[in-house]
Formats: sequence, structure tokens, C-alpha cells
Amino acid sequence: MAKNILYKLEVRASRRANTCKRNSNHKIPKGDLWLIVTPPGPAARDYGYCVDCGTTMLEDAQATLEAQLAALRSQNAT
Repeated sequence: MAKNILYKLEVRASRRANTCKRNSNHKIPKGDLWLIVTPPGPAARDYGYCVDCGTTMLEDAQATLEAQLAALRSQNAT
């Protein structure tokens, strides 16, 4: 199995009211879905993002991953 280079990601319902870590004006009511990101490391702490910010962040990450993968594949094709 290949090494996983991504952070731990989870989408779950908020157990209490929270604030988005990307934009403090975005409130996450209890029960709403949010994206939880846990960076690697011994002192790993969860960071929560509202649906709008989480979606934007994942779409940006997906575009970056696709571009890097395309670069690797084009090198392999030559």
C-alpha cells in the first residue's frame, strides 16, 4: 500500500455550535455538517470548517492534486 500524504479528513455533524476556522464570521450550528481536518503529528489538533469553506478548500486541493498528477503522468509518458 502506498504512503498516504493527505491529512485525516472527516465530514460529520457538529455536536455543538462552532465557528469556522477559515472564516470566523461563518457559524456552524449544532447538527450541521462540517469538515474536520486533523494534521499529522503528535500534538495533532482538529480544525473545523463550514460547508462552504470546506467545499472550497477541497475543490482547490483537488485541482492542485490533479495538476501534479498530470505532470507526473506526462513525464512518465515520454
